[in-house]
Amino acid sequence: METEVGWVKAIEGGYAVIRLRAGAQCGRCGAKMVCAAGKGLDRELKIPNQLYARVGDQVEISYSESSRILQAFLLFILPIFFLLAGYAVARSLYGTEGAAAIGAFLGLLLSLALLRVLNRVAEKRQAYLPRMVRIVQSGGEATA
Repeated sequence: METEVGWVKAIEGGYAVIRLRAGAQCGRCGAKMVCAAGKGLDRELKIPNQLYARVGDQVEISYSESSRILQAFLLFILPIFFLLAGYAVARSLYGTEGAAAIGAFLGLLLSLALLRVLNRVAEKRQAYLPRMVRIVQSGGEATA
């Protein structure tokens, strides 16, 4: 399990919005080129507030390595697979490059729609979300 420390920016229902700063772990991450943290920017994460943290609390969160690998696969590999599959299916059915290009685009759109559905399912299950492990400091940093 990988852990990270952030500050509670807001409470929304049973969820806490956590502000995370780019840290040492961002330097070795393979997704740093497409992530705000890889550019040195703060990022926000909305997770279940199991510890009843309050705005301003500094909290430690943990990520399951298997869920991070699954998320990376879904985000980066699935769209490429659907793009290539759409290209191949349209090319075999219609035999032209124009149709193949349209098929590739439709495959990409289909993958994005599928990712949206999978995201909603994962949010409801909360199995793949990071978890709040402990409150490091109460009332920590200002939440500007």
